Amino acid sequence: MSKLYSSQAAVELMREMVVMGLYPDMITYVEMINALCHAGRLEDACGLFKNMRDHGCTPNAVAYSALLHWVCKLGSSDRVLELLEEMEKECGTCSPNVVTYTSVIQGFLEKGQHVEALRILDRMETVGCAPNRFTVSPLVMGFCSKGYVDEAYQVVDKIAAGGSVSKTSYYSSLMFGLLNIRRLDAAEKLLMKMVTNEIKPNDCACSRLIRDVCFTGRVLDGFYLVREVTKMGVLPILDSAVYHILSYGLQLKGLLVEATELAGLKDEQRIQVEFVVRTPGMDLTLDEKLKY
Repeated sequence: MSKLYSSQAAVELMREMVVMGLYPDMITYVEMINALCHAGRLEDACGLFKNMRDHGCTPNAVAYSALLHWVCKLGSSDRVLELLEEMEKECGTCSPNVVTYTSVIQGFLEKGQHVEALRILDRMETVGCAPNRFTVSPLVMGFCSKGYVDEAYQVVDKIAAGGSVSKTSYYSSLMFGLLNIRRLDAAEKLLMKMVTNEIKPNDCACSRLIRDVCFTGRVLDGFYLVREVTKMGVLPILDSAVYHILSYGLQLKGLLVEATELAGLKDEQRIQVEFVVRTPGMDLTLDEKLKY
């Protein structure tokens, strides 16, 4: 109710300004659009946006982006595409950029409209707007979360062909997506594909994979992954907690030769052990997850 009241008060104030011959500037319009949408008044916000030009204030990219953000949240997919097309026709400073397209993609994904999100990626290619890692990550992980693993691989292949995003970024996003749906087998194969092609794994992704393998009772397999990665000349950085999980697990299983080799890899600096910024689920304890 308070949001509705404040937005109505703002509308009345704007009307009084117009009566007095005082027209709002761009900042005021953007704030009004956000206020109206916060109150669930998308139609009023769209009407206000259309009236901007009549009051001598031509919408810029900031105004378009503000309205587009709310249309993605509250409006239909058709309306999103209409507004996006309008921005593309405006050209100049109003042309949508990678941030704009990424926002639309995320909006579609949040609504479960994965096909529409993928079409926006195609649209970016058509207009010559290269995606970045912030575009790729939600797409890949969004498809994986719904079980659309083949489609996630297709997104990665498409991005790879464009060359605008580092291989580490899109492969790591795919690995996180696979791990989130417990596809450890696929994630392990992906890691080996990366190191075979001399692509350094993302530190968090590599640590997360080894931790998850250990937490399924396959501590020795976790060690083998580390060994194979180092054999191929990739210097992995393991999270300190994951290193200790692996080392402790090997010792508990009586695999002292492997535990000694792991320590040797660390001492020889063939692996680095550091605190890695945690991803969701990285802080689980041994007692909670390690199985023997």
